[in-house]
Amino acid sequence: MRQPLSATELRELIYAKYGKTYDYMDKLDGVAYLVGALGQTDKVRAFLKAPARSQKGMPPRPVVGTAISIRFDLEPGVVEEWFGNGYQ
Repeated sequence: MRQPLSATELRELIYAKYGKTYDYMDKLDGVAYLVGALGQTDKVRAFLKAPARSQKGMPPRPVVGTAISIRFDLEPGVVEEWFGNGYQ
């Protein structure tokens, strides 16, 4: 069974990677819950533990007006269930 991701752990991982925190704990708690519900905790942990680098034209570190983007590997049925039709 995967270890659940908490807001505290998520905040610590973001701080360790980028040297800053970019959000409030109550919002991170919701993000951590969603990541767990989608079964992507291992992917998020691996991404945040990897060195920061530019990817697909995005800067290596979040700046004002951008967010941390992590591409999930979800089955089409999961995408449709959570986000509706048309996001595939």
